[in-house]
Amino acid sequence: MRLLMFTVFVSLALPLQAALGPAAPLETSVEISVLGTAPIRWALAQIESGHFENPDQARGSSGEVSRFQIMPEVWRSYTKSRNYTNPGVAWNVAFRILKERQAWFIRRTGRHPSAFDLYVMWNKPGLYERVDFNRGRLPKQLREVANRFENLVLAMR
Repeated sequence: MRLLMFTVFVSLALPLQAALGPAAPLETSVEISVLGTAPIRWALAQIESGHFENPDQARGSSGEVSRFQIMPEVWRSYTKSRNYTNPGVAWNVAFRILKERQAWFIRRTGRHPSAFDLYVMWNKPGLYERVDFNRGRLPKQLREVANRFENLVLAMR
C-alpha cells in the first residue's frame, strides 16, 4: 500500500515540477514539487488538524474536512471522492489546490511563494490579494499562524 501511495504521489508531482520555471533561492521560497512536498504536507496537517485526537476524522467549526481542513465545496471541485478520512486522498486534493494557488501567486507577483505566502494562500487567498500580498497588512493572528507554518516547513528541510 505504501508503494502504491508513493507511486501515485510521485506521478502527481512530476508534471508540476516540470511545469514550473526556475525556483527562487531555496532559503526563501518553497516549491510544490516532489522534493518540496513532504515538509509542506506535514506542516499543513500539523497546523490545520494537529490539535485533534484523530486528525483524519477532523471536522472544523465551519465544516472543513480532512487533516488539511478543506471546505467540502472546495473538496468537491477537485474530486468525486467523499473519503475525507483517507490521508492519501486528502493530500491529493490539498496538493492540487496548492499547485493552483502557487501558479496564481507566481502570475500575480512574479516570484515563487515562501512558506509563509503558501499558508496565507491556503487559508485566505482572497484577503492576501486584497492587501497586495503584503504580509504586514494581514491580521496579526493570521501572520502568527503563517509564521508557525513557515517555521515548521523550514525545520523539516
